[in-house]
Amino acid sequence: MLKKLKCKKMNNLKAVRLKINGCDFKCNTIVENYRFSKDGKKIVSTKLKAFILEDGDIFDIDNIESVLWVDLSDKDKNEYWIDLPSYAEDFYLKKPIEVETYFS
Repeated sequence: MLKKLKCKKMNNLKAVRLKINGCDFKCNTIVENYRFSKDGKKIVSTKLKAFILEDGDIFDIDNIESVLWVDLSDKDKNEYWIDLPSYAEDFYLKKPIEVETYFS
């Protein structure tokens, strides 16, 4: 079965750090997997799958240790390294959303 994937540019994502060597790479795009409801009118779940680096390379989340997150609500735009499991939690849906909302 073909997976349903979506690339999404994140304004609050600046970089990722690899597990294997601790190197940091510029990144602001994620890949997430999504699942439709049985009637196809809603998205019932999403899951973070990968990161697309600035140079176009794609890294599965299993290779990522942490992400550099920018606090856009802060006037100084402070940056914080956040461990991947904490960052990935933000991509789980609490309730289904309309397909149009998800793709807008």
